[in-house]
Amino acid sequence: MTDRFELAVNLLQVQNRAVLTAAGIPDVGGATGKAPDWTNYPTGAPAEPPLVLIWPADGSWYQKGHGYKVDDRTFLLICFTEALGQNLLPQRAQLTGKILSGISEQYVTPSTIALDTGVTSGFQLTVASREGHPQADGGIVSNLEFGGNPYSGFIIRLQVRIQWI
Repeated sequence: MTDRFELAVNLLQVQNRAVLTAAGIPDVGGATGKAPDWTNYPTGAPAEPPLVLIWPADGSWYQKGHGYKVDDRTFLLICFTEALGQNLLPQRAQLTGKILSGISEQYVTPSTIALDTGVTSGFQLTVASREGHPQADGGIVSNLEFGGNPYSGFIIRLQVRIQWI
């Protein structure tokens, strides 16, 4: 059986690659991609940011009677946009804002809310926001570290509901 976290990360990364491409940032795919699948995450700092990574974070899960199982999970979408110390503050802010705006728009668009119907994978995945329980981000920051190097970027707390039998 497919691992539900890996499936969720990979489906979310498909959406993130679309946003980066629309922003004029081509994703070269594989281990060097800007929004790589989980098995291709880099082991060191990105040579050419931006880089979008997703981590399963806090969640709650339960079984609905003797039927299906539910995992309401937060995934941290972490975008490392530019390395600090290059005196490119305006460019860094513009690029980071463009990507943050595009990704937040992507996850409130009806056609991208349903990530998987479960027909093939066995898991139904839905970006699950609602009034009183919205998606959240902390805005643009300049203190993200990867491999000991500081980056500007952002973190989105993306709520996803996973259901399976």
